[in-house]
Amino acid sequence: MLEAIINRIKSKIGFLIIIFFILLTALQGTFMYGGYVPTGEFYAKTAPASGDAGEKDVIDIELLKRSYNINEDIIATIGIGTKDSTAHFDEFYLKVAYNYNIEDAIVIKYDEPFDTNNFPVYEEKSYLGFLGHHWYWYPDFYPEHHIDVSLNIPTDVEAGTIMILIDDSLTNDDYFPFRFFISYEIIDDQIIFND
Repeated sequence: MLEAIINRIKSKIGFLIIIFFILLTALQGTFMYGGYVPTGEFYAKTAPASGDAGEKDVIDIELLKRSYNINEDIIATIGIGTKDSTAHFDEFYLKVAYNYNIEDAIVIKYDEPFDTNNFPVYEEKSYLGFLGHHWYWYPDFYPEHHIDVSLNIPTDVEAGTIMILIDDSLTNDDYFPFRFFISYEIIDDQIIFND
């Protein structure tokens, strides 16, 4: 009889603990602040989370519109950032390649090391941070360094891929240390970008 009462109490306590954690997780989403709110119609970025997800680097791209006419100028805002204080490269190149064609990529050279001092990120914060975010939330983080790039997308295909990468070599196209892909398709003389 006593054992049955103890088991009932344990099951009720367990149920209350589960409800507590569900409510805490819901509150966490309510009390998050910060992050980035895109101003354009198209926004995409690399892995959404940090912490135990293991991601420390981020690339994002933003376009004013999701679709463009074939002859229209397309300006993309590309962001790069890292949470790593140890430099990945002492100097590096940001490359934008179409359909894996590195030879014709847009190349922008950076002479500073790729570390958090030079290319920081902004990380979402929580009002419940005193509880320690690692067990219940991996906050999104966003690059603070951005550059505008004019895209010259090949239009002789029905669909293609844009690869944005950070590389320490101008010529090495076999190894891509950090890259990000977005796809596009061409329908009725419109370039349409896909998430």
